[in-house]
Amino acid sequence: RGDYIDLSMYDALLSWTPNVTGPVFAAAEHPQPKTMRSFGGAGMYNIYETSDRQYIVLGGSEVKFAANLLKALGHPELLPYAKVEPGPEQAPLREFFRTTFSSHSRREWEQFLAGVDCCWAAVRSLKDAFDDPFTRERGMLLEDRDGQLHIGMPIRFAGEPGNPSLTLPGYGEHSAELAAELGMEPAKIEELRSRGAI
Repeated sequence: RGDYIDLSMYDALLSWTPNVTGPVFAAAEHPQPKTMRSFGGAGMYNIYETSDRQYIVLGGSEVKFAANLLKALGHPELLPYAKVEPGPEQAPLREFFRTTFSSHSRREWEQFLAGVDCCWAAVRSLKDAFDDPFTRERGMLLEDRDGQLHIGMPIRFAGEPGNPSLTLPGYGEHSAELAAELGMEPAKIEELRSRGAI
């Protein structure tokens, strides 16, 4: 059974803010993003620049991950900073990570972190993402008959799979068809075509 869907980007964005609305609802105050977990206040939930001007992101602030990483880096004494609330109290931990990650290239950190049980990822550019073979494997990179690239379909219905059309109609290719759909008589359509109007 069909239905009408009222969906706005504004509503969708608001629905993604529960982790930062505490101050808004509880104290009628503006949130301070730089001190919050998701926006830079947590040492283990942050982006760090490497020596080659690339980036590594840490994405798991659970204490067990902090313990694993700090042990691997030879500084388990910093673990208490990972246990406090995100914000100013975690500044020493963030500074340690900032200094540490800036000492080696992203590739070197990828090799080092591969053996550490913590949540991390290399930050890649949009070009890196589209160059990744996985993107094509997932059907998110399509190529038309002229070799031009297009973004694939992110929503896949099992019963009604999408069928993207990667061809553009030629100039005026469908003009007669459209004129007929609008109720124009064939003679009028032919007249317009002969005058070069369609």
